[in-house]
Amino acid sequence: MAHSLVLFYQYFEPPWTDDEHREALRVLNKLGQQFGMTGRGRVAAEGVNMTLTGRKAETLKFCAALRAWKFADCDFKISAIEKRRLFKHLTLRKTQELVGYGLARQPPS
Repeated sequence: MAHSLVLFYQYFEPPWTDDEHREALRVLNKLGQQFGMTGRGRVAAEGVNMTLTGRKAETLKFCAALRAWKFADCDFKISAIEKRRLFKHLTLRKTQELVGYGLARQPPS
């Protein structure tokens, strides 16, 4: 059975509200579990950044579901991967920043 690695990030403007941020994390976890995706991702109010693995057919369905939800313009980078290189679990973290620069904790100058 063929397996895939999918890399993607998507910024949202304006950033999600606190409620939208929580809902996005819930939906992303649900879709990831529904399609058997494994890997890791950061979910911030400003967007998402993920590296996931799964069966090829399920990976394509997962990406289609994301496009139908809020990721219509997202550029998914999909490549083949050996089964032994699949991630073991799905871990999505709710974060303050999409890229962890620590700027959210800095007071304005």
